[in-house]
Amino acid sequence: MATLGRIAQFDRRTTVISWRVNGQAFDLTDATFAGWKEDKSGEREALDGTLFLHDGPTGAMAWTKGAEDTGTPGLFQVQFRATIDGIDYFTLPARWEVVRSLVVEVEP
Repeated sequence: MATLGRIAQFDRRTTVISWRVNGQAFDLTDATFAGWKEDKSGEREALDGTLFLHDGPTGAMAWTKGAEDTGTPGLFQVQFRATIDGIDYFTLPARWEVVRSLVVEVEP
């Protein structure tokens, strides 16, 4: 996972993330997830959105972004952890950009 691309500030839609090892799907069945983002200054915080299993056998998890995840524009590194049977697995950090929105946040 080299990049998560770009997203508009305050956009909270869901992104599906594929876990692969040597080009093959990494089975995420029974996994629980956590994630973090780090800005250019090195400040790190846990993602506040929802991380959940999308399709275990195909190695797909999903991330519905929280208000804090996309509330501040900037360049970030994002990393995810899957825990399966007490063993932690990590993605490589991925580049992610939150682009400043031209409108103020609107509550749903």
